[in-house]
Amino acid sequence: MHNSILFVAPDSEKRQQLFKTLWKAGFPVRCFLNPDDVFDFVRNDPPALILIQNRLPKGNTVQFISALREFSNVQVAVLVSDFEESEISASLQAGADTFLPWSISSYLFLDWIKALFRRISRYTIDSEQGKIFFRGFVFHEKGRYLEYHQQKIRIASKEFDVLQVLLKNPGKQLTSKYIYSQVWGEVFGDISTVGVHIKRIKLKLARYDKYPFITNVYRSGYMFDKKCLESVPGESKN
Repeated sequence: MHNSILFVAPDSEKRQQLFKTLWKAGFPVRCFLNPDDVFDFVRNDPPALILIQNRLPKGNTVQFISALREFSNVQVAVLVSDFEESEISASLQAGADTFLPWSISSYLFLDWIKALFRRISRYTIDSEQGKIFFRGFVFHEKGRYLEYHQQKIRIASKEFDVLQVLLKNPGKQLTSKYIYSQVWGEVFGDISTVGVHIKRIKLKLARYDKYPFITNVYRSGYMFDKKCLESVPGESKN
């Protein structure tokens, strides 16, 4: 359910309206009344997005987000019934990614969801044009450069090559030795340089998005997030 949405809100006519809007557009969506019931679903099969209203009959929205952030980086959008800066600020500090008004129209809501999915990634590979998209980033294989929302990012040649190896093998645990052989063309060498280059790549990506794209796998190597290869439902690939 990597393209799925979990919707946490009281049962109401408005919730049903937004639910139907998502479902008709092709988004798998499941509704919850109690936020505590969401955790097991997130642990077992992480969704792409959690929508949560800031007025819940049971539990506290900020506490829910804080508890969620202890084990998950799933995107969280808070639907606010009343615009209270202090509560919105607390939600963002707890780990919410964005918010929108509960009174939003179905038409604008769907456009917003599609735009959010483009931003949060579900990145896809365009093999004909040699581009890899992830969370606002575009990796240009032919031009050998990286950009973020049309802004070019300075990246050294070997950093580009290391990132390319990771992007070509999403979800796979790659050893430093393997990455070194692919980038430097040697079987033996100072493989510690791989870690140095990956650290630099992480820092550059983090300037624009804190999402943990590259994971250090204990005693194994490195892995790029596999979910990046998912497509956005309701959007055509170019």
